[in-house]
Order: sequence, then structure tokens, then C-alpha cells
Amino acid sequence: MKKFLTLVSAIALVFTSCSKDDDSGTNEAENTLLKKTIYTEGTDTDLYDATYDGNKIVSFIGSTDNSKTLYTYTGDLITKIEDFDNTTLEFTTNYFYNNGKLVSMEEIESGATQKNRTDYTYNSDGTVSFTNYSIVIATNVTNTIHNGKLFFANNNIIKKEVIRTNSTSTTTYLFDDKKNPAINIIGFDKLLDEDKSQKNNITKETEVAEYTSGGTTTTDTYITTNVFSYNSSGFPIQKKEYDENLVLDHTIDYFY
Repeated sequence: MKKFLTLVSAIALVFTSCSKDDDSGTNEAENTLLKKTIYTEGTDTDLYDATYDGNKIVSFIGSTDNSKTLYTYTGDLITKIEDFDNTTLEFTTNYFYNNGKLVSMEEIESGATQKNRTDYTYNSDGTVSFTNYSIVIATNVTNTIHNGKLFFANNNIIKKEVIRTNSTSTTTYLFDDKKNPAINIIGFDKLLDEDKSQKNNITKETEVAEYTSGGTTTTDTYITTNVFSYNSSGFPIQKKEYDENLVLDHTIDYFY
């Protein structure tokens, strides 16, 4: 379902002015949601359809790759996401909240003996720290995988730091000034996800990773550039994603 995480981070909604005469148009824009995406990589094309209950997403189904993602809400909070291949459940992600803020998430692969958990701490400076664990399901034995921190500006995650025993990585994000449709999908803004929870669309992603082995430190840099085409209202109808060599990786077309 990583394709969906990429898709939803760049979809935009129809925009209307906020003048008094256009109140009905503004309401329509606030309720306009993604209906279909076409994901093209090389000669492969995948089609995805989304369904909603009001502004709550119910499912995201791939008609060509036989994938399916189902969403479960408790009130206005997403508490479970299930990923299927055909009818086989592959992954379950559970979300836990305190006073409307995400405090923990667990990812479980079907049939696995271990699960992955991330706990979040909200800091006074507006950042969010997190710790990621691997947990043996049968015994609850827990091992720390890494720690990290999220940085925010303009309701976007602009930087993510990850610290491991022998490596660190820092990923920074640049944005356009257009709407991301996730702001109209109830619950997405609570997930602290650098793909689904952004207000705007990522135009450039830069990851700098450092690895230490045998006393030697190696630094690698990975850059992803997104180029958008916009409709007459100034919102994306297509995204082209390029790697660090500016080679086209894939294209996404959006339909509302």
C-alpha cells in the first residue's frame, strides 16, 4: 500500500474563493475527495478507487494489482488500517490516542512472530519525538530499533530525524502552496505520517544518511523531486516523481 501513501500525499482539491457569494462553492471544495488515481511506472499501469462515508475514507482498492486497504474509525479517529492482497490480509496497523493525539501505533504482519510499535511524545517546542520498537508477540520482549524527531511548519512535517546505533538519517521536505486532499479526509491529520498528514504537496525530498562501520563514516544523499501539473484552479492533476539523477520513476494522474 505504499503506492497509496504516495498518491494521497500529492492529490489536490478543487478551490473556490472565500467570498460571501461563493460560500456554497467553498463548502463543495471542502467536501471534494479523491475518486480515482492512475499510477504509471514504465509500462505498468495500476488503477485505484477510493470510497468514503462522508469525509471518512472507507476503502482504497486497486483494480489491476488486486490490492485493498480498509479503514476503521472510532469517532473521528482512524484506529485501524488493514492492507489486503486479493482476500488475504497482509498487514494491520493499529493507532492509539490520548485526548485526540496519536501516542502509539502498532504494525503487524499476518503470521509474523514480531510486531513493530512506535510511541510518540509531544514536546513543548512543537516537535514530536518518537521511539520505534520490535516486540516479540508471544513474550512481549521489546527491543528498541531507533529514536527520532519530527519538525513542523505551516501544518507540514518539514524534517524527520532518525537515530540508530550505527547510523543517522535526516530527511527534509519542501512544499508547494497548494492543498493536499488529506486535510479533508477525517483523521489523516492525526497520523503523524509524512505522506498522509501533510497540508501541502511535497516538491522535493532530501535524505542524508550517515553510516559508521569500523571507525569509518559514510554519507549518502538521496533526492526525490516531484513535478506537478495543475488544473485551472491551480491544483495538481498529475505528479511526476524523479530520482536523484532526474530519471522519471513514476507518474500519478488524479481524478475527483
